[in-house]
Amino acid sequence: MPSWLCLYVGTATCCTELRVIDKPSFVKTFEPTFVAVDNSLRLECQVNEDTGVFITWMRDGKRLHNTMDSKISFEDRVACLEIPKAKLKDTGTYVCTAANDAGSSIHSSKEILSGIDCSVQKDDSSSFLELFFTKPSDSGDYICEVTNDVGSDTCQATLFVKVFECQVAGTPEIDTYWFKDGNEISPSDKYKMSFVNSLACLEITGSDVKDSGVYYCEISNHISVCHPRLSYPIPLLEPMEVTAGDAVCLKCQIGGTPVINVAWFKGDGKVRSSPSCRIEYSKGTACLKLTKVLKADTGEYICKAENSIGAASSSCYLTVQGDDHSCS
Repeated sequence: MPSWLCLYVGTATCCTELRVIDKPSFVKTFEPTFVAVDNSLRLECQVNEDTGVFITWMRDGKRLHNTMDSKISFEDRVACLEIPKAKLKDTGTYVCTAANDAGSSIHSSKEILSGIDCSVQKDDSSSFLELFFTKPSDSGDYICEVTNDVGSDTCQATLFVKVFECQVAGTPEIDTYWFKDGNEISPSDKYKMSFVNSLACLEITGSDVKDSGVYYCEISNHISVCHPRLSYPIPLLEPMEVTAGDAVCLKCQIGGTPVINVAWFKGDGKVRSSPSCRIEYSKGTACLKLTKVLKADTGEYICKAENSIGAASSSCYLTVQGDDHSCS
């Protein structure tokens, strides 16, 4: 008896879309500029691609946000930073970063050239920037840009410089020694010490969280020894995001020789105690307590500690989300 075999003949397909992306690059950038106080400032960068591209702006290593004082936009491949009324505090080095999943490109408003204070060198595969006399104002993001006929690429490094000063009076010869948390510090590439015109200085290059602690300078001559102290505060928490109506407490740990004066600032203004804002300092902890935050409380908060030896500060950015009416 015959048998039958049924065969299904045909094809099956599976398809997907592949899109190869490259990191964004700048086709138009801004140059170093000067602007008078209270005049408007506008910085623009144009990129070759805007799909999936994120833009960030920084000034002297600190990220800028959309506020009343600075407006940030990114439309039609043009990244824009606008400051309606420029103030002296807006002086600095501005950096625009364009990034996507493939990488990032960076443009800075300041180019560094070899001179009395620094040296720029390069060989076949490396480039070096050497700063001879670092100071706190040298702190910030440094960008190395490499270009050829094919394109360009960048890399970035962050430098922190912290200086402690101690004014000295006494009968020569005077010897000075620096200590951190009770351990003597020796001069090195990281720690630079000087004693000129009765002023003892400790300079910390590349400071980070690990450098937090209590620093003191020991001064001695053939008559006596003294060692006033000032701490390098532990940085505040990362930028905070809260909802309108929440209670917020910003804390900063401080140590040093009394009397220590602590003050809080928001933008250019000093924060003062009020029914909705309490400022406390007890047992080495400075606190700023906001009982019910509003949208207007968004901004950068700075804690500054000061005694007769010197001063140190730390900051964080607070973002308040939601509508004020929701907390009424």
